[in-house]
Amino acid sequence: KYMHQGMVVVLESSTYPAEFATGTGGQISVITKSGSNAYHGSIFEYLRNSALDSRNFFDGSAKSPLRLNQFGGSFGGPVKKDKLFFFLANETLRQRAFQNLVATVPSAAAKARAVPAIRPLLAGYPTGAPTSNPDLDLARLAASVPMDEYFGSARVDYSISDKLNAYVRYNRDQGYLQQPLDVSGSYSLVTAVPQNAVLGLQQILSPKIINETRLGFNGAKTRIAGYAPLIPGADTTGVAVS
Repeated sequence: KYMHQGMVVVLESSTYPAEFATGTGGQISVITKSGSNAYHGSIFEYLRNSALDSRNFFDGSAKSPLRLNQFGGSFGGPVKKDKLFFFLANETLRQRAFQNLVATVPSAAAKARAVPAIRPLLAGYPTGAPTSNPDLDLARLAASVPMDEYFGSARVDYSISDKLNAYVRYNRDQGYLQQPLDVSGSYSLVTAVPQNAVLGLQQILSPKIINETRLGFNGAKTRIAGYAPLIPGADTTGVAVS
């Protein structure tokens, strides 16, 4: 998922070491980088733009606009030489894309036959192109799909002695996605905030025995809300979008 934020990902698919016990399925280890006695860092930028893309099957005569920028960097070094080190990383994703939606909507003839109680709500349907069914038209919408994501990671390592080392690490990701639902312009807004923290202690007990103790925290908050455009002449304050 992340292009660069100071991590090394290791995938174990079979013949697991003893530390993974008897768990089935793939085992994924994410190893964060740490600082050292020298300052070091990097920056990056990844770009996608519809000017560089070809049309997809649903675009019609014009390409759907796309603007994607994914950028970030990392920096680490010593706080106290040979004893205390830090490492920081950041990544940001900003995407502005469009999704082509196609759906059937009531035709003018169908709207004219609607009972008065629901007639104001029919204004929420866009006008479409006629089909072989006189009651249904075909409507299209190029809906905006904006997405923003912000990731950060911080790690501090402390060399207590030649045989005792400790570290603390915190990761946080915060993302926002506006997802179109249909040709009426309704959409859902998704907010996701996963975060993770760990405190680790490594002890060298003997030339053949190493003990590692970890205390971790994982938290993930996701919120999804639905929104619909206002319909002139209709009160939709009590209507839920799902």
